[in-house]
Amino acid sequence: MNHINKTIDLDSNFILNSKTDESTEDIRNIPNGYKIVHKNCIVVFDKIIGEGSYGKVYLVYAKDKKLALKLTNDGDECRFIQTYLTPYEIGLFYSKNNNSEPPFIKYLGSGSLLYNEKFYHYYLMPYYVQSLSELLKDSNDSKENIFFTIALRTMNALGYLCSKNITHDDIKYLAEN
Repeated sequence: MNHINKTIDLDSNFILNSKTDESTEDIRNIPNGYKIVHKNCIVVFDKIIGEGSYGKVYLVYAKDKKLALKLTNDGDECRFIQTYLTPYEIGLFYSKNNNSEPPFIKYLGSGSLLYNEKFYHYYLMPYYVQSLSELLKDSNDSKENIFFTIALRTMNALGYLCSKNITHDDIKYLAEN
């Protein structure tokens, strides 16, 4: 089932750092087409593709490639978590040469954004080109095999987190209809 991991990937050297004061809109509700000019590229926001406790995930375009950009909410608790836990977690997850680790989404880069006198963090990840319903429709594998593989990979990932003493919560599958 190698088609489960189809991604549009970027060079892992791609890391954004920016400061902007171009608009008074709340950065957590970025309008479609909003652009941020960076030293090495222009990032164009398309739409919100996910939302959770700690922020929103946007579909963005950078260097003509689709990416997911997770923008975290401002706040002391989030800042504490991002300052002390995220570098450790990212160090564990970014192990492209170690095939024994479970398959996590590749981390492409991160940055911070000062916008409208507020400080935000963001993380870039590959954007998966198929939804689960599209995968099920296009796949030659049975639905049961696909769901079993997804469940097994999730359990392996959670087992890995537990073995590294990383607390996890807010684990959920996104479903369409």
